[in-house]
Amino acid sequence: MPRQPEETPARKPSEIFAERVREIREAKRWTQQDLAERLDELGAGADRATVARTENGKRGITLDNAVTYCAALGAPLLYMIVGVKVEPVAIAPGLRVSGGEARRWARGMAALRPEDDRTYITEVPEADYLAGYRAGLSVLLNLVQDLVDAAANRDRDAEVAAIDRLNVEVDRWREGIDRETEREERLHHGKR
Repeated sequence: MPRQPEETPARKPSEIFAERVREIREAKRWTQQDLAERLDELGAGADRATVARTENGKRGITLDNAVTYCAALGAPLLYMIVGVKVEPVAIAPGLRVSGGEARRWARGMAALRPEDDRTYITEVPEADYLAGYRAGLSVLLNLVQDLVDAAANRDRDAEVAAIDRLNVEVDRWREGIDRETEREERLHHGKR
């Protein structure tokens, strides 16, 4: 699994969470008081100063409170704790991964370490695991439809753009298949 170079500072989920609370609150054009009132409506008993300390990373937050903030903001917990960027995430003091790896792990698509594959697979419901692959297939099918539409309309620029997007997605799909094959091989060899 590729790791980020040590020079790139990794951010802790709590730091990402604090930043995302502020970003989403500002995107909604809410004041800190607006968010505090929404949190209070949900039973969190927060005030503006509490929101400010949370956004500044000055206040530790429980998992229950993090989920309440997400509900108040209408934001998925996953992207609040591992972010939406490619920057490295410090999942634990001794474990740094890329943002993409952190999101795949949190979605139930991949273990963080190869030695955890067996446990990980048994803990992720098969329907959730397969849903990710179905979503990828749906993207591929939509891109093929874009290519067919562009060809039918004799729009060469749109055809080239669709082919480029399709190539990128096929490469992602192939990488996913390769990861899955490696995972299955590690599991198979581990059973012997």
